[in-house]
Amino acid sequence: MFIKIKIWMGYQMYHHQDTKTRMFMMPIMKMVIQLIGLEKTLMTKIQLALLGLFTIGELPFKFIENEAFIEFVNALIGRVKLPSRHKISRDVVSFYLMEREKLYKHLSIPKTSIHLTADTWTSSCQKINYMVVTAHFITEDFVMHKRVVNFREIDTHKVEDMARELLICINEWGMKNVTTMTVDNAKTNDATINIIVKELPSIYENGKHFHVRCMAHIINLVVKMGLNHKVYHVKSIQDAVKYIRASPQQIKTFKQAMKDVAVESQRFLCGETPTRWNSIFELLSSAYDVKDAFLEYSHQGK
Repeated sequence: MFIKIKIWMGYQMYHHQDTKTRMFMMPIMKMVIQLIGLEKTLMTKIQLALLGLFTIGELPFKFIENEAFIEFVNALIGRVKLPSRHKISRDVVSFYLMEREKLYKHLSIPKTSIHLTADTWTSSCQKINYMVVTAHFITEDFVMHKRVVNFREIDTHKVEDMARELLICINEWGMKNVTTMTVDNAKTNDATINIIVKELPSIYENGKHFHVRCMAHIINLVVKMGLNHKVYHVKSIQDAVKYIRASPQQIKTFKQAMKDVAVESQRFLCGETPTRWNSIFELLSSAYDVKDAFLEYSHQGK
C-alpha cells in the first residue's frame, strides 16, 4: 500500500510538470512501473509457496494463526500479509483445481504413456472399503512422476465394482494411453483386469502386457510360504514382540529394561505387518538390536 501511494504521488507530480521535465521523469516512471510488476510476481510466488506449505506439509489451516508463525512472517520485513484460515482453506481448493486441470491436460494427451497401480483394502477401524489408484508417467523432459488420481470409498471388493471404479477413474481423467496396470495377486484382480482390457478403446498389443503383477506382493507370498514351516525361535520372538506391544504398560516396562541394560540402539520393537514382505525381517532386526533388554524385562515381570 505504501508503494502504491508513493507511485500515485509520483504520477501526480509527473502530470503537473512541463514537457521537458516530463521527458526527464519518463524513464524513472517506467522503472517504477516495472518494479510494481516484479512486486506482484513476487507476491504470487509467495502465495503459491504458502499453499504448498499447507498442502505438501499437511499442516492444519489453524496453523496460519499460530503466534510463532505470525512472528516469523512479520520478521520478513512485513512484506507478506497472512490470510485467515478460512481464506487459505478456500485457496487450497482453488489450488487443487488448478493443479488438477494441469494434470488432466497432460494425462489426456494421447501420446502420454500412463502406467497405473491400484490397491484396495478394508479399514480395520472404520470397516469401510477403499481404493487408491496412482498414475505413473514420464514428462517430455524425461522426468518420472507419480500422482494419486483416485482415492475413494467402494461398495465391495467384487470384480464388477472394482472394474467399474477403475474405468470411471480412467474416463474422468481422459486417459487415452493406459499401457499397464499393476495390482497384487488376488484372484479377483485377474478378472477385474480382463474386464478393463475389453473396455479400453485402445490398448498396446491387445492387452498382452497390460497386467503387471506386484513384485513386492509376490516376494511377500514367497516369504510367508517359507515361514509356513514353523521355526520355533522365530515364532517365539514374534509372540514376545506382539505381547510387549499389546499394551502401553508393557511398552513402558520394556523401555525401562532397555535403559537399565544401557541398550545402545535407539530403535524400538517393530510390529509385524502382514502386507509388507519385509516386516518380519524388520521385527527380527529390531529385536536383535535390543536383545539384552529381553532378559531384564523378564526379571522385572516377576
